[in-house]
Amino acid sequence: MSTTTTATIETLTAEVRTLVLGSRQITLSMAKQLDVVDLSRLRVFGRVHIFKSANYVIGADRDGQLALAEYWPLGKNYLGRYDVRSKPEVVNAWDALNKAAAGSPLIVLAGLK
Repeated sequence: MSTTTTATIETLTAEVRTLVLGSRQITLSMAKQLDVVDLSRLRVFGRVHIFKSANYVIGADRDGQLALAEYWPLGKNYLGRYDVRSKPEVVNAWDALNKAAAGSPLIVLAGLK
């Protein structure tokens, strides 16, 4: 006895986020020119793929300027950069910042790599 299956087409939806300044989309080359600030100073809009060797988020600095910040998705990799070993509350705060940054939505930048 043979069985037959019916082929069907499913329509799925996806959301693509872009960052627009005025009426122009922020490009990869524009993003590479932004200042890099400390993650704690940034109101994060989302993750961006700028360089393969590091993880960045883009957002507004405390002064309202568009900026980048590096984050560590696996946590605790910043211990060598910041002397926070003797302060567990600071380590927990950094862990929370990095977890939030890693969980932010991906923003697609226009332009060629």
